[in-house]
Amino acid sequence: MRSLFIQSLTLASLAVAGCSQMKVNSEFDPEASFDGLTTYAWVERAADQERRSRVAPIAVRQIETSVDRELAAKGYQKVESEPDFLIGFITASDDRMGSAMVITDPRLGWVSGRTEVYVEREGALVLLVSDAAEDRIVWRGWATDVIQDPEPEQIVKKIDEAVTKILARFPPQER
Repeated sequence: MRSLFIQSLTLASLAVAGCSQMKVNSEFDPEASFDGLTTYAWVERAADQERRSRVAPIAVRQIETSVDRELAAKGYQKVESEPDFLIGFITASDDRMGSAMVITDPRLGWVSGRTEVYVEREGALVLLVSDAAEDRIVWRGWATDVIQDPEPEQIVKKIDEAVTKILARFPPQER
């Protein structure tokens, strides 16, 4: 019974160790004031449109939908003209290869050892807030995580989670 408990505990720890954790952070211009911001619009610069064209349409729609929802929940209103701030985004991904040594122990029921090689794709979403009057970035927040499941439903969930966590930091708690 004790060896079954140890085996279950070991398998559970390996499963938890293999899970990715989304990392979220943000930074802001300490000279910027976030007081009085009530309206926003999406950035419409040519460079931003070019970057968006390289992102899957389902991802672009989900990013915009999630951002609009989160900002509305915070009391911000999306407008067509004369916004207080502009919002845009950048996405990136990178493949990385690694290896993990699986230590085996016959006392736990395993009789062989091996090294496993894996390739992971890490994705990043960066949200940028610009002062609409000065067109300068005053806040940015980002999330990175391993993309494990390329299915559209999972990508939508991951984007929604990332946007929610990023915008939990906006506006920043000023000084």
